This record gives sequence, structure tokens and C-alpha cells, in this order.
Amino acid sequence: MDLDVIVFVTALSHGITFGLRYDSGVLFSIASFWIPFLGQIVYAWLRQTTGSLVFPILAFSLSNLAVLLFPYLVS
Repeated sequence: MDLDVIVFVTALSHGITFGLRYDSGVLFSIASFWIPFLGQIVYAWLRQTTGSLVFPILAFSLSNLAVLLFPYLVS
């Protein structure tokens, strides 16, 4: 199987997992889908182009830090 297909399917499943929620029924949030989906694509691209796990781990850590600091930066 082609690596690009594997990355896409993995990113799709990751996005769906974050996009789905249950609150008196199954709901799907497109915003909660897109951010993890695109993040997975970027992290996989970093891994493929650099050949190292260091840069995807740094990118993931920086994105988590940005999400945590965002409320403080806009207020």
C-alpha cells in the first residue's frame, strides 16, 4: 500500500475521532475534525521529508503550546 494512502487514512481516522461526540445523540463537528486531520498531514510530511521524529514532535508540542497560550494572547 502506498505511504500517502496510509497517511491519508490515518489522518482521516484521527480527524473523525476528534470530530465525533455524543451528547443526546451522535454529533459531528467539522472544526474539531479539520484541525487534527491537517495536523496529522503536516506531522507525516515533516516525518517523511526530514526522516526524523524530532521535527514532528517539536511541531506537535508547539501546536499544543499555542492552543494553551491562545486565550492569554488574545485577552
